Amino acid sequence: MPHSLTPQCTVDPNIWVDASTGWGIGMIIANHWAACKLVTGWNSLGRDIGWAELIALELAVIMIVD
Repeated sequence: MPHSLTPQCTVDPNIWVDASTGWGIGMIIANHWAACKLVTGWNSLGRDIGWAELIALELAVIMIVD
């Protein structure tokens, strides 16, 4: 039986994340927010702003699932 790959419904989780190399990461989920300061040395082992942005997104997803 064939199935369409067209989405049947859309969900907007209203997630916003950002990272700053000078301060840390922040997340807004609906009307709730959280911020975490990055520790000294966070950008070792090849980590960069992209890594910090991904961590912010991962934490936001964990908060939604939890």
